Amino acid sequence: MPRKLWTAFLTFTLITTLNLFAIATPLERAVIVNTAFTVEAGDAKYWTFRVGSEGANVVGRFRAEGGSGNDIKCLILDADSFENWRNGHRVKTYYNSEKITVANININLPQGEYVLVFDNTFSGLSNKAVTANVEMRW
Repeated sequence: MPRKLWTAFLTFTLITTLNLFAIATPLERAVIVNTAFTVEAGDAKYWTFRVGSEGANVVGRFRAEGGSGNDIKCLILDADSFENWRNGHRVKTYYNSEKITVANININLPQGEYVLVFDNTFSGLSNKAVTANVEMRW
């Protein structure tokens, strides 16, 4: 193989490998929640987090147990929508699982203030045991 062709091949291979590595491994991570907790009947638990100017990918998994449906609602709202949601208004959600037992989260968010909510307000009697592992990557 001619030397110029060999050099071009090695350069292309190195650039491709570095690009794949940069895409596959995020630079930073921040845990939003990684614990088990109880959401009382008629209540919600929430965690606030901030996404920087580069935006972020929010990924994770959660599972609920309790009541007849073993279900919980998981929402991701911006700060204004969270305030409106707490006051019973319809809001725009960035993520809304509806009532579900187990699910994965994988969404991209722009810069801003957000709230991750585990909502059991629909249940008048049953507490929910939730295990959640959700993080932000950028």
